[in-house]
Amino acid sequence: MESNTEKTSSKSLLLFTILLAVFIVPMALAGTGIILPAIGQDLGAKINIVSLQWIAPSFNLCFASFTLLWGAWADRFGRARGFTLGCLLFAIASIASGFAPNGYLLDIARAFAGIGAAAVFACGPAILSNNFSGHALTRAFALFGSVAGAGVAFGPTLSGILLHMFCWQSVFYTHAIGLILVTILSLTFKEKHVSPAHNIGFDWLGSSLFVVGLFALMFAIVQSSQWGGLSLPIMSLLTGVIILLGLFIYREKRYPAPMLQLEILKERVFLAMTMVPVVLAFAM
Repeated sequence: MESNTEKTSSKSLLLFTILLAVFIVPMALAGTGIILPAIGQDLGAKINIVSLQWIAPSFNLCFASFTLLWGAWADRFGRARGFTLGCLLFAIASIASGFAPNGYLLDIARAFAGIGAAAVFACGPAILSNNFSGHALTRAFALFGSVAGAGVAFGPTLSGILLHMFCWQSVFYTHAIGLILVTILSLTFKEKHVSPAHNIGFDWLGSSLFVVGLFALMFAIVQSSQWGGLSLPIMSLLTGVIILLGLFIYREKRYPAPMLQLEILKERVFLAMTMVPVVLAFAM
């Protein structure tokens, strides 16, 4: 049996670990834009305007597309496990970003970093909910939001300092060092909950429809400035998004263990909360 002191120490370590990861992800989101000119100058002929333009969107796109997928996966196979795997993927991808010899490989590395970052925001809050309650849970979530905001606020400044003192690669290496530490500390997490729904089977089809549909939507938005908002490729992508969305809704209504319970969208409080990050993203 753990003593109260040991439990408190364990929960404090858990909270610190999640908050460290939550600080790094927004820092990566907000700070990458600062180093783009240096990347372009350093890689020279090995990077063009298209691949340079996609360094930040590739991270953001995969982060948005895979957050829900990580949440559904973690509900069935373990939230602590999902958090650890995501942090490890983020760390490896950040190291690969620093060693990328050209723009296209850098884009791919940033995309995988975004997939790992999605696990942090999908699994982190769930882990907090499983380990805290009452006033302690309220405080934990308040710290979660505050630290995430601090990451957004200080990301450009910290990236600028690292760029000035070292090189653009040091920004990605700093992310990697922080996430390696988080990965090691997360190995102490105890798995609290695995949904019985895992016996039915993971909703791979629904997950694929969601990821591909959201990816296509964001790709169309980003590329509209290059191809034209009313061009045939953009209109074709948007048509595909509508079809994929319809298929996703059809699938989720009929699968016994759907990736997304569509009924929760009827809850006004939940719907209002989901609009908060949307408004924040547009404001950024």
